[in-house]
Amino acid sequence: MSQPHATIPLPDLLTQVGREFDDLAREVEQLQETLSDVLLGARQNPELLHQAQALDHVFQHMAQLAVIVSRAADQAPAEWRVPAEPVLRDVSLSGLVGRLTGAPVEPVAAGDMDLF
Repeated sequence: MSQPHATIPLPDLLTQVGREFDDLAREVEQLQETLSDVLLGARQNPELLHQAQALDHVFQHMAQLAVIVSRAADQAPAEWRVPAEPVLRDVSLSGLVGRLTGAPVEPVAAGDMDLF
């Protein structure tokens, strides 16, 4: 982070965190659809069935966290700000930090990983 004393409006931060949860929930849901044929075989394998249920659990919780955080963003006073550095200090995904701070981020090429 280039500005050690930079602050982030809390409603903006919460709004973006809600979007991140929502995006991740949709990715998990797509993963479930992609793996649906494999998951059909889970009926014969209790461990695989448990893992399939865990994936659905992750999807449901992410989707609900997106709703909660988005509603919190709507309720937070616009003047509330948080210091960027301590909030994002150990976040290792540069794209995520950029989205949360509103800083421009170079897109990651298809097939490339957003490294730590």
